Amino acid sequence: MLRKDIEDLQKRYQASERRCEELITQVPESTSPLLRQIEAMQETAARRLEASAAVERSLTSRLNAEAKAVAAEEGEQSINERLSQTLPLINVLEAQCEKLRNEAAMLPGIRTELEALRLRHSAALELMGERDEELEELRAIDLKEVYREQVNLLVNEIQVMSPSFGAS
Repeated sequence: MLRKDIEDLQKRYQASERRCEELITQVPESTSPLLRQIEAMQETAARRLEASAAVERSLTSRLNAEAKAVAAEEGEQSINERLSQTLPLINVLEAQCEKLRNEAAMLPGIRTELEALRLRHSAALELMGERDEELEELRAIDLKEVYREQVNLLVNEIQVMSPSFGAS
């Protein structure tokens, strides 16, 4: 019985060895489609990874472009605000410039007028000086003597006229 068991076991062992060898020879044949499928899946995964990286780059680029656009809009708003604040000042300054231009255009006439006034003032001062000199001269003459001469002249005229009044 033991021999029979041993023989049985040996037969089973040999059968199992053959099955193992058959499986070993069948493994490359049966795994070949799986390996191809794995390779195809790896290629698909690599393409998907590349595609997702491209999408990520595209989205990042769009996000950066949008951020730049927002910054540009904010800059434009800031510039527009500064411009709207500056425009009234510019208008005031332009009005002042126009006023100064008009005044500058009038300046030659004003200068001529000023020169004429200076000449008149100088002439008036000269006349005043002459009048002051004459006054001083008149003051220097004894007023009493002037009065006496005038009284004498009047008396003489009256005497000259008296005979003509008496004859009438």
